[in-house]
Amino acid sequence: MLSIDCGPSISVTGAEYVRLYASSAWAQRAFCIQCGSHLYYQAQADGHHYVPIGLLEDCDDLRLSRQLYIDAQPPYYARLSDCTHDLNTAQVLALYSANS
Repeated sequence: MLSIDCGPSISVTGAEYVRLYASSAWAQRAFCIQCGSHLYYQAQADGHHYVPIGLLEDCDDLRLSRQLYIDAQPPYYARLSDCTHDLNTAQVLALYSANS
């Protein structure tokens, strides 16, 4: 999922349709109960919200900066060409553990 770090505080219109699901020990996911769309995931360690890029209206100036779990990508997955900071599974777990 391509997502953007929106920080610890976001504003959601139609909050009555949002439900949270504790998807892992380090994050919870939010989805719309009407259409099932994934809205964001929130890291437990720092409270940051990660919103899928497809939900944003104006993202022309955004650039990919980080790829996570690069060691778990299937062999047919083509790495994105932008210059990114790539993290494998151990590095991702260490990053979020360090913030808790």
